[in-house]
Amino acid sequence: MSKLFEKYNKHQVFDLFAENLELIKQHPEITLKGKKTIGYVCPVCNKIFDKEAFSTEYIDHLTLEHVPPGALGGNIKILTCRICNNEQGSKLEKDLVESLKSSDFYSRIPGTSRPARFLVDGKWNTGGKIINMESGGFQLLASKKSSNHKHYDKLFKGGGMNVKKFDVTIYNQYKKRRPGISLLRIAYLWLYSEFGYASLINPNMHTVRNQILEPEKEILDHVGSLRFDFHDEFEGINIIRKPKELRSFAVAFKTKTEHKERKHIVLLPGPSDPGLRIYNTMKRLNAEQKKINIELTHLNLDGIITDPNLVFEYHGVWQWLSKQ
Repeated sequence: MSKLFEKYNKHQVFDLFAENLELIKQHPEITLKGKKTIGYVCPVCNKIFDKEAFSTEYIDHLTLEHVPPGALGGNIKILTCRICNNEQGSKLEKDLVESLKSSDFYSRIPGTSRPARFLVDGKWNTGGKIINMESGGFQLLASKKSSNHKHYDKLFKGGGMNVKKFDVTIYNQYKKRRPGISLLRIAYLWLYSEFGYASLINPNMHTVRNQILEPEKEILDHVGSLRFDFHDEFEGINIIRKPKELRSFAVAFKTKTEHKERKHIVLLPGPSDPGLRIYNTMKRLNAEQKKINIELTHLNLDGIITDPNLVFEYHGVWQWLSKQ
């Protein structure tokens, strides 16, 4: 499924998941209500769409979704509605991109920059950016657009001044938890694209989805990723076998900024123990700054979306894990 769009266009993807939905609806715990019960379910808002929803005449039409975001080197994996993609997803994406760019800057990578304000001699206020230089120092670049115009003109158009002091304030343009929730969203959509609607039969995943939909609320104890230098063959969906307190689905993926590639592993709860407690465990381990040793098993999920014998493999895999 990770290479789905190399073989299918968006209409064929619609048909693929619509077929998957019909198979999943046979499960006794799945009940769809409303006028529409056939079609494509947006994985974020859970609204059901028919093929007419591809028309841009509709405000909330179906769109192609990059996972991770295209700005971070992701590929198209699934469909989401325009509201969930452009309005909800793009806002979280912006915070993640800004967070990674800030990390690049504080790692002192040459050429990286951050927005900043410069207070000159305690009274002249200008804005611009601060840039890491190849030499190891910084370049301060003022911009009239982001400055007090009178102060900018005084500093740069008055024939020069004998400047004695610079106070620099660097701005990180993202909210604290939102980059982590953006990573959670990436993992959630990747898992959904591989397992299909079988992942709906897990109340813990509804809690994860609610956290994605309401990023200002602290619904989960911890959001973010584990940083592991995993081998490429682990990219995609895995399960954590050990430690038992972190048993979960583990989505491994890469993000790429202009200056650096990073590897992330984001945990998603299974339908039974330890369930959502994995996030409390991650919060505790993070506070204790303990090194986490995990054992992963990579899952090959080719063909399970429409194979009646494999369509519930989401739960088959978890039952196997529970017996280990």
